[in-house]
Amino acid sequence: MSKVIVSIPIDGGLIFLRGVNFQTSEVSINGNPTQLLRKEKFSVSEDGNMINTQSYFFSIKYLYQLCMENDCVDGDKLLNVEI
Repeated sequence: MSKVIVSIPIDGGLIFLRGVNFQTSEVSINGNPTQLLRKEKFSVSEDGNMINTQSYFFSIKYLYQLCMENDCVDGDKLLNVEI
Protein backbone atom coordinates (compact mmCIF):
# COMPACT_ATOMS: atom_id res chain seq x y z
CA MET A 1 0.00 0.00 0.00
CA SER A 2 1.27 3.49 -0.84
CA LYS A 3 1.83 5.92 1.96
CA VAL A 4 -0.76 8.69 2.20
CA ILE A 5 0.56 12.26 2.36
CA VAL A 6 -1.68 14.94 3.90
CA SER A 7 -1.81 18.40 2.33
CA ILE A 8 -2.39 21.40 4.59
CA PRO A 9 -3.57 24.71 3.09
CA ILE A 10 -1.61 27.74 4.29
CA ASP A 11 -1.34 31.35 3.14
CA GLY A 12 0.32 31.26 -0.25
CA GLY A 13 -0.01 27.55 -1.00
CA LEU A 14 0.23 24.12 0.58
CA ILE A 15 2.55 22.19 2.86
CA PHE A 16 2.66 18.41 2.84
CA LEU A 17 2.71 16.40 6.06
CA ARG A 18 4.66 13.22 5.31
CA GLY A 19 5.47 11.74 8.70
CA VAL A 20 5.27 12.13 12.46
CA ASN A 21 7.37 10.78 15.32
CA PHE A 22 5.64 11.18 18.68
CA GLN A 23 8.68 10.07 20.73
CA THR A 24 10.85 12.90 19.35
CA SER A 25 7.94 15.34 18.74
CA GLU A 26 8.93 15.83 15.10
CA VAL A 27 6.94 16.13 11.90
CA SER A 28 8.33 15.57 8.40
CA ILE A 29 7.05 18.23 6.01
CA ASN A 30 7.76 19.86 2.70
CA GLY A 31 6.20 22.61 0.66
CA ASN A 32 6.29 26.40 0.91
CA PRO A 33 8.77 28.07 0.75
CA THR A 34 10.96 25.12 -0.26
CA GLN A 35 10.18 21.69 -1.61
CA LEU A 36 12.97 20.13 0.46
CA LEU A 37 11.84 17.54 2.97
CA ARG A 38 12.62 18.66 6.50
CA LYS A 39 11.88 17.69 10.08
CA GLU A 40 10.62 20.21 12.57
CA LYS A 41 9.92 19.86 16.27
CA PHE A 42 6.29 20.33 17.22
CA SER A 43 4.25 21.08 20.30
CA VAL A 44 0.52 20.88 20.92
CA SER A 45 -1.36 24.02 21.93
CA GLU A 46 -2.75 24.27 25.46
CA ASP A 47 -6.28 23.57 24.28
CA GLY A 48 -5.06 20.50 22.33
CA ASN A 49 -6.43 21.68 18.99
CA MET A 50 -3.39 23.05 17.17
CA ILE A 51 0.13 21.92 16.24
CA ASN A 52 2.94 24.47 16.44
CA THR A 53 6.26 24.07 14.63
CA GLN A 54 9.02 26.58 14.10
CA SER A 55 7.53 27.49 10.73
CA TYR A 56 3.84 26.53 10.84
CA PHE A 57 0.68 26.48 12.95
CA PHE A 58 -2.04 24.03 11.86
CA SER A 59 -4.98 22.01 13.18
CA ILE A 60 -4.23 18.74 14.98
CA LYS A 61 -6.84 17.12 12.72
CA TYR A 62 -4.11 16.80 10.07
CA LEU A 63 -1.98 14.62 12.38
CA TYR A 64 -5.01 12.43 13.08
CA GLN A 65 -5.75 12.22 9.35
CA LEU A 66 -2.13 11.23 8.57
CA CYS A 67 -2.17 8.47 11.18
CA MET A 68 -5.64 7.18 10.26
CA GLU A 69 -5.01 7.07 6.51
CA ASN A 70 -1.70 5.25 6.99
CA ASP A 71 -3.19 2.65 9.38
CA CYS A 72 -1.04 3.97 12.22
CA VAL A 73 -3.65 3.76 14.97
CA ASP A 74 -3.77 1.18 17.76
CA GLY A 75 -7.07 1.55 19.61
CA ASP A 76 -7.01 5.13 20.93
CA LYS A 77 -3.24 5.51 20.42
CA LEU A 78 -1.70 7.24 17.40
CA LEU A 79 1.47 5.58 16.09
CA ASN A 80 4.42 7.04 14.24
CA VAL A 81 4.14 7.47 10.48
CA GLU A 82 7.60 6.98 8.97
CA ILE A 83 8.61 8.59 5.69
